[in-house]
Amino acid sequence: MPFTSPFGWVLLGAALLAGWLFGIAFSPQSRQLKKRFREREVIIAKYKREMEKALVKARERVRQLEQERDGAAGATDEPAVPQPDTVEAEAEAAAPSARKR
Repeated sequence: MPFTSPFGWVLLGAALLAGWLFGIAFSPQSRQLKKRFREREVIIAKYKREMEKALVKARERVRQLEQERDGAAGATDEPAVPQPDTVEAEAEAAAPSARKR
């Protein structure tokens, strides 16, 4: 048996892997693989650009909705939910004799 240690098996695996990679790189079909790879890169880049545009549109829509929300909330001087201290003050003003008893 030529390999008696784990290190020998690792070297054998590395040599086989390197040979396989060299075989792919220098085979006649490597041009086709490279062409497919480039086409796939183009498709991925196009997809990324489309998603970035969609993200920009979505962020702009969120910004627009926030402005509408802030504009609607800012149009009224009174808060949408009355504060506890103003509720008590209004109750005292409405019925001052009820509290003094």
